[in-house]
Amino acid sequence: MIQEGQSYESFLTTDLMNLSQIDFISKYVAEIDSLSKKELFGGYDMQTQGKSPTDIQHVQHTFVNAFLGKRTDIIKQILSSNEHFALSKQQFTALCQEVVKSPISTPAGNDKNGFKLLENVHPDAVSYLANGKGKGFKDTQDAIRSISNKLIQGLCFSKLGLVTCCRKSKKSDEEALVHLPEKIPVIESLRVAIMGNDVQLAAELWSNSDNPMLTALVSNVYLSAMADKAEQLFEETLQADILSHSRKFTSRAVKLLDKLFIHKETMATKALDYVSEVWDHKESPLHFGHQFNMEEFISHPSAQKDASKRMYPYVNEEDTTVTMNKPTDGSTSKNVKSRECLPYIKDHLHLDSAWTLIKAPVTKLSFHVIFFVTALVMFSFFLTRDLKTEISILEGMIFFYMCGDLLEELWSMIRPEDCSWSFQRVLLHLFDMWNILDFVCFILYIVGFGLHYYYPDLLLHTRRIYSVALFIMFLRLLNLLLLIKRFGIIIIMIKEMLVDLGEYLVILIILMFASGIVYHANIYPNHTVTAFPRDIQNWQIWSILKIPYWQVYGELYLDVLEASDDTGCTTNSTLWMNDPSLNRCPTSDWLPPVIAATYMMLTNWLLLNIVIAMFSARFDLIKTKSSQKWRYHRHSVVIEYEHKIPSPLNIPFRVLIILFYVMCYLPFYLCNEYSEETIRGHDIDEMLQRQREFARVIIEEEKDDGLI
Repeated sequence: MIQEGQSYESFLTTDLMNLSQIDFISKYVAEIDSLSKKELFGGYDMQTQGKSPTDIQHVQHTFVNAFLGKRTDIIKQILSSNEHFALSKQQFTALCQEVVKSPISTPAGNDKNGFKLLENVHPDAVSYLANGKGKGFKDTQDAIRSISNKLIQGLCFSKLGLVTCCRKSKKSDEEALVHLPEKIPVIESLRVAIMGNDVQLAAELWSNSDNPMLTALVSNVYLSAMADKAEQLFEETLQADILSHSRKFTSRAVKLLDKLFIHKETMATKALDYVSEVWDHKESPLHFGHQFNMEEFISHPSAQKDASKRMYPYVNEEDTTVTMNKPTDGSTSKNVKSRECLPYIKDHLHLDSAWTLIKAPVTKLSFHVIFFVTALVMFSFFLTRDLKTEISILEGMIFFYMCGDLLEELWSMIRPEDCSWSFQRVLLHLFDMWNILDFVCFILYIVGFGLHYYYPDLLLHTRRIYSVALFIMFLRLLNLLLLIKRFGIIIIMIKEMLVDLGEYLVILIILMFASGIVYHANIYPNHTVTAFPRDIQNWQIWSILKIPYWQVYGELYLDVLEASDDTGCTTNSTLWMNDPSLNRCPTSDWLPPVIAATYMMLTNWLLLNIVIAMFSARFDLIKTKSSQKWRYHRHSVVIEYEHKIPSPLNIPFRVLIILFYVMCYLPFYLCNEYSEETIRGHDIDEMLQRQREFARVIIEEEKDDGLI
């Protein structure tokens, strides 16, 4: 191990030994002074592939010192000679301890070691790694896992609405501690390199990971979380360096997907759907990319071709490899299959392929649109013309439709067919804007239906609840337009601008309360009406906010502010105090008009022009990435309808499937075992091996281009 006072660069400075040189090592003794005896014989054991415990220990020792000395050539040879290489807990602890203490810096003195940043994320865990001891952690791997959880939590908190979305349950954490492995796989060394922000080591270790595509995406998320933390601490140089590192992993995932599609499209589809575990994240690359909004990965042309293959699937996918971007000649024209709606339907208008047409996402999406629009028309009809004390047939049919749609949303949120349920997945699904609208609409309608059924005399409240549900249901119609590019880009712009509007509203509400309370205090002095009476429409807060809110749109209310209009009001205090619905006559004072002039100048001149400028800037920003964002949302819609059954057709099918899962997979561990055996039986090993080959090619290309 490196002794105190020695530089890291002084270790492992000699060239790697070739197999032909093993018999003549004595010739090079003068050039390997930097190697200890353990390292020297570790290198020999590596070449001869010794299997004894001593040989394995020597190779592990060599790996650790190569890691600390940044000798990626030695690491590459160790991993290539033993694909099942793993570190002992003792060696992994020593590696982490030295990396945490490492004073890795740029020539300008800017610290690039990510663990210096992570001291602000989880100081106890970083202290444990540095000292090799401490309370609250079972071992080094447990401390690394704790830092990972804190990192991802920080990323979730930085996203709008995502609160503790990646926090695992205490029970699952305890189970993970019990089953910690005796040997530490190489991917844990990659996690250390990621946290240490070491670009070269991370690149070499990533190319030898078991599942490079998912590993690249998870690494990107970790580095993004670290960059967010650096931004909070005003570490701008470190933030820029980490973001650059993060973009490298995004680029690698995209290049890997591209190479897989060029090689074999069906293999690329399997790679996107393959569910595996990387650093406690069990997910497929496709759904992981959607959950963390990785637009560059999802919007890549290869992923869009994958979306087209899912939207318009054929029985024999091997026949469709010539249909995307490759020219065809006359000999292959009969095998060309179109990935467009009308030609696809025409190709399947016969009995042999009818089931394929029915299961296709394009068919299910079409049925969903038909049923949804029909339900919307029926809802509007009975709400405006046929809402009576007793429940009508149309109202019952809409209730049946809403229950089916709610069941389908719950199914999409959990996805039991993957056998990898997680609380993270549920919350990430819930906090999507369109899913929020769905659930609010479902809940409102079901509550309104229950209120109408059990309390038919409260028809007024039922109509109000139904009206809000119908309004939200019309908004949900916009989600269906996302597949049409012209409409989709506009809807995406509206969605993004809502963020700017929210920031504007915070400032506006503060000004509204400031002016509204001043108005009320001077126009209606000593107004002692109860602030929150029984009827919500008579709450005093509405009268406080009414005038400043409508003033934003140009309604001046000068007759009230100057007390020049006393029609429809009373000056009798006994009347207006006992009946909040009666209006009190305003009192004349010079201050309200002055405050109104100042307020309207701030809102109508300043804030309104600021928000217009913000919308303009947001429009220009989205316009430059409009195609990327639309592709991302297009793929989201396709994935949503790949396994979705339109309501209300889904109710009998889902009930039968739920009964099947309850009877067969109630013990979750049986489900996991079955899933793993099933997955590994479909050429997955070949796909993963091809991924590793392409990953090594990508890293070599980056080295040739001087990127690492």
